[in-house]
Amino acid sequence: MNITLTPDSESFVQSQVGQGLYKSVNDVVNEALNLLAKKEINLKIDKGLKSMANGDVISADESYTKLLEKRKSY
Repeated sequence: MNITLTPDSESFVQSQVGQGLYKSVNDVVNEALNLLAKKEINLKIDKGLKSMANGDVISADESYTKLLEKRKSY
């Protein structure tokens, strides 16, 4: 995979490596992707918590039954 960075982004990445904070450009990109994935997970958690606060919940038994049904369909 090839990516193109803006000059500012490329300079930032190179400075991170140059300062010894990361061993390589790949390490910087991997760290950025890990942070993005964590952000996405947190957004999903926030959405779920908001849904729960609004009363959009089901019982544990109902959840268990739905999971079993889903499992059977695979």
